[in-house]
Amino acid sequence: MNTKILSIFCMTSFSCIAFADSLLPNYSDWYGPTDGYWGGWGAWDRCPQGQYVDGFKLKSESYQGEGDDTGLNGISLHCNGGANVSSSVAQWGSWSNDSYCYNPAIGFAIQIETPQGGNGDDTAANNFKLICSNGNSAYASVQTNFGNWSQDLVCPAGQVVVGIQTRVESDQVGGDDTALNGARLICGYR
Repeated sequence: MNTKILSIFCMTSFSCIAFADSLLPNYSDWYGPTDGYWGGWGAWDRCPQGQYVDGFKLKSESYQGEGDDTGLNGISLHCNGGANVSSSVAQWGSWSNDSYCYNPAIGFAIQIETPQGGNGDDTAANNFKLICSNGNSAYASVQTNFGNWSQDLVCPAGQVVVGIQTRVESDQVGGDDTALNGARLICGYR
């Protein structure tokens, strides 16, 4: 099933333009390789009209040894006009430097650790990359590396990445925190 998001941009009180955006991945239900396992989905955030994603940075927490690891805590996408967009972000860790495609991003992949069961330390999302329209991938530095990568997911032909939604588990107050669990991107026409 191909899910569509309809974004409406009003230029004046009498003139509105609608753009049909695609959801990436385009599954209407839970999709483990990119959605993670815990937490709620934050609000969508989209580049300003006419802009597209050309880079990003990641917020991650370093390995905690015997402590509670959270792995990836946030994703901030850079729009080619200078804006930054993100969805939900957890409190732990620090931001990486920006990493760029230097052209439109057309997809992504995410590294997610499966549930550890019992008394295991769950981290969920640990890394994220953008797939660039020139065929390269852009990576930002992260401080942990648990789990498996999803397949590369690419926007429909002619579309580029224009926004994001993330799934973040709230602070478990002494329990096992996983922070960022999953990501979905918005694809649209530029």
